[in-house]
Amino acid sequence: VSMVCRSIYNILFATESLGMSVEAYGNCIGDGALVGLIITLPLGLLVDKFHPIRVYGIGMLLVIISNIYGFYFVNDAASFRIVTILLTMVYAVQWVSNLPLLIALFPKERYGQFCSALSILNSLIMIIAPLGAGLVIKSFGYRFMFMWDFVFTCVAMVFLILMYMGWNKNGGQDNYQAP
Repeated sequence: VSMVCRSIYNILFATESLGMSVEAYGNCIGDGALVGLIITLPLGLLVDKFHPIRVYGIGMLLVIISNIYGFYFVNDAASFRIVTILLTMVYAVQWVSNLPLLIALFPKERYGQFCSALSILNSLIMIIAPLGAGLVIKSFGYRFMFMWDFVFTCVAMVFLILMYMGWNKNGGQDNYQAP
């Protein structure tokens, strides 16, 4: 949910609010994707070393910080480029951590069922979230995509902390058994 607003309105914020050309926006997104690609392998090593739940949590914290920066300090193409690359990097942390996190947490004997349930839940959310994003942007403007991401990432962080506590309660890194 946190990324829905940005995925829909990021180009409009850049072109309409900041006056960037579509070409400059495309170059910025491409540069961010290249940086994300470059850091992917080292991130995988961090996931293996520190556990996906911990790396994912650090990624969430960095998303929160990057969105605060974006909301208050993105005022031109240069600052937009900085926050775009920062967010691409921190989203890469989450993307690289996500699948190992699911493998580590879901019960092995019912992994496919849990993934199916998660896909259904994600699909339902993705039907509703763009409507909410549209209403929020219509009310507050394109810049609010940073606040949308901030708010939903904070909510997700609360649930990640609860999950982390349950993970530790059920054996943690060395002895985790899915409930």
